[in-house]
Amino acid sequence: MSAGPAMPGIRAGRGGGIDDPWPDVGVRGGGRTTGAIGMARVLVDRAPDPRVRALLTHDAGAYTWVVATIGSRGAASYQLATGRPAMAVGGFSGTDPTPTLAQFQHDVAAKRIHYFIADPFARVFAGTRSSDSVRIADWVQHNYPATTTDGVTIYDLSR
Repeated sequence: MSAGPAMPGIRAGRGGGIDDPWPDVGVRGGGRTTGAIGMARVLVDRAPDPRVRALLTHDAGAYTWVVATIGSRGAASYQLATGRPAMAVGGFSGTDPTPTLAQFQHDVAAKRIHYFIADPFARVFAGTRSSDSVRIADWVQHNYPATTTDGVTIYDLSR
């Protein structure tokens, strides 16, 4: 008797197939993965690189949040790695209307948030262009310089 697939309706291989609800998903570090197998690999996030941790913790005491990112998955990872507060823009999945763009801009102007980390995967779940978290990410990307460390795009909001 065959054990069958690990998850009914899910098949390994190229993403986007009839039985596979997840499209191709890019992962940090330049690699690509596909389908439900790729989704599982992306959801099991790795700890931030020591260079990213060092950047986030430098002068961390001067800020309320050392970093903001869409959703709690990334925020939790950075908070655990640095031991400092990280803002989950849009709440758990990035879809909650908090903070608003105006609130986020106020916190940046008041020097409460040091960095913003772009997470394209979280942005997929954040929804459409009308989402507050997507508007925040767009505003940051158009107004602040980006650097890439260990495949992670980081925006310095203190500049």
